[in-house]
Amino acid sequence: MEKIIVPLCRPDIDESDIARVVETLRSGWITTGLRVREFEQALAAWLGVSHVVCLNSATAGMELVLRVLGVGVGDEVITTIYTYAATANIIRHLGARAVLVDTLRDDFAIDPDAVARALGPRTKAIIPVDFAGWPCDYTALAALVRSARSGFSPTAANPWQEKIGRPVILADAAHSLGSRYAGERVPLGADFAVYSFHAVKNLTTAEGGAVAYRSHSFGSAADADAFARQLRLMALHGQSKDALAKLDAANWEYDIEMCGYKHNMTDMQAALGIGQLARYDAQLARRRTLAERYHQELRGARCIHPAWLESAGGARASDVPRHESSYHLYPLRLEGYGLPERNDLIARLAEDGIAANVHFKPLPLFTAYRDEYSIANYPNGYAHYVHEITLPLWPGMSERQMDWVIARVNALAR
Repeated sequence: MEKIIVPLCRPDIDESDIARVVETLRSGWITTGLRVREFEQALAAWLGVSHVVCLNSATAGMELVLRVLGVGVGDEVITTIYTYAATANIIRHLGARAVLVDTLRDDFAIDPDAVARALGPRTKAIIPVDFAGWPCDYTALAALVRSARSGFSPTAANPWQEKIGRPVILADAAHSLGSRYAGERVPLGADFAVYSFHAVKNLTTAEGGAVAYRSHSFGSAADADAFARQLRLMALHGQSKDALAKLDAANWEYDIEMCGYKHNMTDMQAALGIGQLARYDAQLARRRTLAERYHQELRGARCIHPAWLESAGGARASDVPRHESSYHLYPLRLEGYGLPERNDLIARLAEDGIAANVHFKPLPLFTAYRDEYSIANYPNGYAHYVHEITLPLWPGMSERQMDWVIARVNALAR
């Protein structure tokens, strides 16, 4: 039996991407400049939002949004146990408390009922996670934060909290560039969406991220512009002019308006992202085709497919026809499996050249979090983890590679 090598993922980089990056290298300007602004404008138009600020990571984007909002010691931020550690790490970086809640029983998404129970007078934000590219229930979450207005107490002297007047919804959209919720690429129920352009993401700038939002959360375009300026200031040491602006004749003078950070995106990264975005719709279509093939051909009794690819009679397909995944991951669940069986299957697939993985190990299982949180309090998320394997999914997968994965999973997962 011939073994076929199938990586879990592989970035889609073509010759035009390489040429654009080389052109930027030869231009003499490689840090934050015109390419970054071009990428931000293209992203804003594609997402259908008024503002996009590009940074060096999604992690930086989420943390800076909360910092500009004044979230800190004594505050609470609600998020899910079923996420990468960055989502919760940033809350601790701020000195705030991460309030972790469970997922839905039949879905990886954050449970709105659990969020409702966790909301309190110290809640300043909710961070739902669009796991694998499927959007959370933003309608339910938006209703919850609206209902929290009466008990909301903004942090003293923070104008943004006072203007918004309730906990914000900060979508961890690291997996979900191109997802749709009720037809919108950025859910209307979210105040901010933060995307990742890490090497393994659907669209990559090697490292990078972006904060996207509309003006409506602030009540005016001027306030939304001012928030973007604060993000840019905080991302570049609080410096009132970036390096490109300082190059203008006799324009060297600048101020440090705050003690900021170093989170800017470079023109080299943006040059790669511009080309990636130009062909992104075609990449999304290819990802959907591959995911649907998994759905159709992995028909073992033990295979539980993602909710966003259930049959036409399934609840998610019939009730939310305007929702759409970005197909970032293919999270297959295996009925009746425990940890030893799941881990053994991953090892046996690896012997066949197939790189399966697990997304995610719940936060309470990590050393950094287990002292404060017990996994026993999160039965739904733990059950997802025990049964889940992530199968290879990337636009450049060949039919031969796809045939091999399907054949080996069907042979072994029985």
